[in-house]
Amino acid sequence: MSDFTGFEFNEADLSKDGVRRTGQRGAIACFTAGTRILTPQGQRPVEHLVPGDMVMTRDHGLQTLRWIGCRHVDTNEIADFDQVRPVRIRKGALGNQMPDRDLLVSGDHRVMVSGPGFEELLLDADEVLVPAKLLLGRDGVSVDEADAVIYYHLMFDETELLLSEGIWTESTQPVTGSLAGPDAEAIDELHRLFPELKLAAAAPKTPRLTLDPVLAGMFGFTGATLLTTRPA
Repeated sequence: MSDFTGFEFNEADLSKDGVRRTGQRGAIACFTAGTRILTPQGQRPVEHLVPGDMVMTRDHGLQTLRWIGCRHVDTNEIADFDQVRPVRIRKGALGNQMPDRDLLVSGDHRVMVSGPGFEELLLDADEVLVPAKLLLGRDGVSVDEADAVIYYHLMFDETELLLSEGIWTESTQPVTGSLAGPDAEAIDELHRLFPELKLAAAAPKTPRLTLDPVLAGMFGFTGATLLTTRPA
């Protein structure tokens, strides 16, 4: 499963091989260490990826990984900010072999859902990106009681859908605001890689329609608004 239990954390590793340590206390990132991402070499743990690696995407085939950020959330931070605990999506919770083993992501990390059982989320769309925390309460989806967690951001030229443990999930959006509190050095590095970030809109486009979490919470999904459309 996607499980960081036993993952040996070495703070020096967070700055090697192009992996940038990012974030501030209470900021939430993306995949947990141990999550397998589909590449031409098969499924590879996210912590083994480096900028320049090719990764399979849903809409654009193989794409070059441009930037990786990493956050270590320790016991003290989890005690202060309970929302940084990962959401565990158990094997098969979203469909047959979806995911194909347990997947752990941050609560705000968006997961693509479709098909029977998700009608209240899909409304009139065929596929929708939903923050993992909005899946809580469904069979097989729960907050993981981790004492510490290591999160990874993966960024491409565009926001992509990546196959992680057998389900499609969203990459980090190529805007600095999506990093939920990156440090100044990380922002400078991103601006060198992506000069357009300095002019990026506050609400970037996403690969699929996206369920708005505020309205979803207010209305229990019924009548929730899908705010962001897929780019042309």
